[in-house]
Amino acid sequence: MEKKRYEILVAGCQLAIITDEREEFVKSVVENLDREIREITAATKRSSNLDAAILCAIQYYSDKVKAEKRARNLEAQISLYDANMRRFREENIALRKKLEAAGINTEDAEDSAGEKDAAPAPAAKKPAVKAEKAKKVEPKEEAAEEKKVEQIPLEGAEKDRARVERLRAIEELLGRGNKK
Repeated sequence: MEKKRYEILVAGCQLAIITDEREEFVKSVVENLDREIREITAATKRSSNLDAAILCAIQYYSDKVKAEKRARNLEAQISLYDANMRRFREENIALRKKLEAAGINTEDAEDSAGEKDAAPAPAAKKPAVKAEKAKKVEPKEEAAEEKKVEQIPLEGAEKDRARVERLRAIEELLGRGNKK
């Protein structure tokens, strides 16, 4: 974008600035800064326009540093979510392979998982209880499955919800597979 020169008036001080920002943006920034300086000088009789401008600069710089810190934190969270998503995809592939090895059609798993996504998040113990009712053939194996469900490390509500939903879908499919 092309740089333009603007004549601005802030707290009675005439300045010229050159920027590539649009005129509306420059006017908005100048109006806000001018208003803040005037509010500071009106509130404290002893402060000059220069004192008020310095106080505004300190406040805006403080806000900038805080915003940068928040942005870094959000970027770190996004990286963590991305790593978790990759891990979940790998886990999903491994679970599909296990289902296929058990002779269960993975398309049924997709249908079941798709239906479950629309439902609210269940409590962590409900999938194991449902699986126990559906799968009465092998109670010892079910007890081992239940322990696995309870031993999932809990690192966040979203992670829990996704994992519980996947386990519920898999346990229901395994329950169906045993009935055949």
